[in-house]
Amino acid sequence: TFLSRQDCGLICEVGMALLRHFHGNKQWQLGYSVLHVFHHYGVHYFKHRSPPMHGGSGSDGLVGVSSSSCEIALMAVEVCLQVDRLDGALEVMRGCGWVCGRGEAEAQRRSSLLLTMAERCLASSSEGATATTTTTTTTTETCEDARKCLEAVASEKRSAWSKHAGSFTNLHNKLLQAALGLASTELSVTVYQKMLSLQLQCLPNSFSQLVQLMCDKGLEARARELCANAIHNGFYQLKGKKNTFHLFLPSGLVRLEITLLLEERLKRIAASAGKKLSPLRINFSPVIRHNLEGVLSGDHFKPKLSFVSIKGCTNTLVITADSVQRWVDSNSPIARTSQPPLPVACTSRTPGMNLTAAKDHKVVCNSKVPNGTSPLSPITTLTPPRSSSSVPTSSSTSSS
Repeated sequence: TFLSRQDCGLICEVGMALLRHFHGNKQWQLGYSVLHVFHHYGVHYFKHRSPPMHGGSGSDGLVGVSSSSCEIALMAVEVCLQVDRLDGALEVMRGCGWVCGRGEAEAQRRSSLLLTMAERCLASSSEGATATTTTTTTTTETCEDARKCLEAVASEKRSAWSKHAGSFTNLHNKLLQAALGLASTELSVTVYQKMLSLQLQCLPNSFSQLVQLMCDKGLEARARELCANAIHNGFYQLKGKKNTFHLFLPSGLVRLEITLLLEERLKRIAASAGKKLSPLRINFSPVIRHNLEGVLSGDHFKPKLSFVSIKGCTNTLVITADSVQRWVDSNSPIARTSQPPLPVACTSRTPGMNLTAAKDHKVVCNSKVPNGTSPLSPITTLTPPRSSSSVPTSSSTSSS
């Protein structure tokens, strides 16, 4: 504040020449010293537009060159990252308003540096999360900084970050995991919805944890909406797609997900089954057996579903044909007037994919069972997945 406008201009003129020289020669610490001088005197160097300095020579680097605001900001960011000053890099981007690149090459360089900043933010967040509880505020702030860096990358054209698409997706999943670790519902939902809009693949366990967190926070209706949307867009990779009466549930599912997946399958049966219904065979990962039995024993399904276990097969439950028939008879008016059966088996668990995107990702969905056609493959002829034990043809054990 005690410098005149002319003095600030002179400092900026000389400082930018020095910064460009030190950056070009990879003298990072000297370049950071120049940035420190700019910060001390409050010089807005990223807005600098200078003609060549009189009397300067091209060999010593003391020649002012007109550059875009983004190019100058990226130069300063790279200097800060090279001397391991993430806070300085974030301050530079905030000061220039997260300015976008002017050309394709500049935009790609900006995306690369922002992804590096986001990765370092999440690394420091993970370190803070394992420390004492006094670092919780700092961890939340670093997660928010990482989110802003990723949003700044997304603000560029897709071609600017398509070369780093894998890293871009992984960082979003890491950010979602960090937000879930902080039990921050607002941040978690914000990150997930951003992934939906960008059609990025969400890890199955992360989505299940998000659903459970929302249920724990009293947001079950919103969690149900997210799950229904995920089922509609083929997020769940369910096996047994050729047989309507065979459902495979992957590991990590929480009770709400199991409930909606089972309800969706029963609606498909009611909408497409023939006169005679078969038992509904459910194969599942042993880690979700408790959740599955809790859903089947609960009061969600009316009439209540009856199921049996198969002796010697710990990863299989069977809903009896009579129970399926009773549910269909009681709910068929609702099921048959609802929308046509939706695809539930896809090769990619990518949330938010529309039909066009699904074709681009080579998603293979199951086909409908024609009306009036009897379902194929009874229980005893199915092979249980991921299990070396065979399915006996008799002696099934009843379960409550």
